[in-house]
Amino acid sequence: MNTTSLEYLAGAAACLCLCTDLRAQAGDWAETQRILPAELAFLQGAGEALSVDGARLVLGDPADDEGNLSGVGSVSWYEKSGELYALKARVRGPVLAAGDFYGSAVDVRGARLAVGAPAQDAGVFKDAGAVHLYDLSGATEALLASLIGVASGAEFGAAVSLGDGRLAVGAPGEDGGRGAVYVWIEQAGAWNLQARLQPPESQPGDRYGACVALHGTRLVAGAPLRAIAGLDGAGSAWIHELSLVGWQQVARLDGAQADARLGSSVAIDSTRVVVGAPGANLARVWIGGAGTWSEEASLVGAVPGSAFGAAVAVRGALLAVGAPEDSSVVFRSGSVRLHALSGGAWLPAGVLSAGGFQTLYGSALDLDSELVLGGAPGLFGGGFFSVGGGVVHETRVQRLCSGPTLPCPCGAGTAGCVNSAGQSSRLDGAGATSLAADGFTLSASGLPAGACAFVQATDRSAPTPFGDGLLCVAGTRVRLGTRASSGGVASLPAPGGASLSQLGGLVASGVRLYQAWYRDGSAGHCTPASFNASDALRVVWRP
Repeated sequence: MNTTSLEYLAGAAACLCLCTDLRAQAGDWAETQRILPAELAFLQGAGEALSVDGARLVLGDPADDEGNLSGVGSVSWYEKSGELYALKARVRGPVLAAGDFYGSAVDVRGARLAVGAPAQDAGVFKDAGAVHLYDLSGATEALLASLIGVASGAEFGAAVSLGDGRLAVGAPGEDGGRGAVYVWIEQAGAWNLQARLQPPESQPGDRYGACVALHGTRLVAGAPLRAIAGLDGAGSAWIHELSLVGWQQVARLDGAQADARLGSSVAIDSTRVVVGAPGANLARVWIGGAGTWSEEASLVGAVPGSAFGAAVAVRGALLAVGAPEDSSVVFRSGSVRLHALSGGAWLPAGVLSAGGFQTLYGSALDLDSELVLGGAPGLFGGGFFSVGGGVVHETRVQRLCSGPTLPCPCGAGTAGCVNSAGQSSRLDGAGATSLAADGFTLSASGLPAGACAFVQATDRSAPTPFGDGLLCVAGTRVRLGTRASSGGVASLPAPGGASLSQLGGLVASGVRLYQAWYRDGSAGHCTPASFNASDALRVVWRP
């Protein structure tokens, strides 16, 4: 999910809010795809609002024009097709008006899509804002509800966050810029207002609600322009929890220096809150629950002045921070910095880059299982004249079709299906997956005595009965070679033999799937079949 690009268009501090579902841990990542808006045009700068959830991805394009109407906005809806995302539709708002900036904030969770249009008028109320909710389960989007702001300049819809049948909406311009957050709940197919939140200590110009992130019964909202003890623009973020008496404010986090803009980005998981302060090149991590929160870490950007903290996301032991002004590769190309929790400390775990002049990669972030989606409003053009878009990075090697819940014919094990040796075969990979320096090796363990064939494929499949095991790879399949198991292990390539990329005929970067099929001829084992299979690997090959 993400939030508004309205402030970006107005020249103010951009606010990027994330509440994501990340299950991967930090590792070796590789770029696999670039996401473009459905309608390509310069001066769009798409990439400040994006969201991904499993097979579904959306990219907000608030500067998109409609005929002679500028800044109407749109959302590009992508669905997973094979191993890549493919454009499904261009979603337009129910109201097509110049300057609405529909798509300034987006969040997709399951089949639900929330889209903010923070400059949409509501009758005589100018820039009151709106949020439009859709069902994406069909062939086309179906509008479920339109929630409308109630005051001029409220910018209702500047930030949105979906979760557990609830929707949080930021309205940072409301009440003289004090701001507010609205929480809506879905009941019997209708969206009903549950609460309006505004800290009692808020002041005009704080812009509370410029960022929101919702997770279960916890919510965090940022006010990046709040003054603290005379420090203008220090910024604050508030944590709220839902109790039997409603939503309660339980903690406030304050910036420590002028123009830190703490609260420009927020993220939350079950026990952690991360708040970005790009003006101070910081991301601060808080841990807690049940009304008690304490600071766990304060992460400082490695490159001064890189706007580290402009976007943040956290799940489990992995944290991602956007630094869109990072010029360490190319001027303002941007970066995403990964941190992993180890031994109670958040340690650097990798740097993602999209390259390019003024790409501003890291302006927005969302994360899914073993995938990082980063916004790059300077993509394809560089700076103000750009088309913009998103960049997908995925873990270089992912394990598929593995574990004790598999529907195996003869029982599931820790990896593949159980064989006659009472083990489940596991496929591992090691080495570089670069076509220029291919040193990648596949190794299958837990094998009975006999031959083992290694197979490359272009797509994954739902686990399908295959002898005593499961077939998990599909598309164009290539038999790479056969090796005899020794001590329960077989590996490819053979010593001194052709590399895996050569065996598979790879000439360009891309994604391939691998699985080991092996003989298992023990009499009386489970079924009459005489073969089985390991679990599978998904590998991203780079140039």
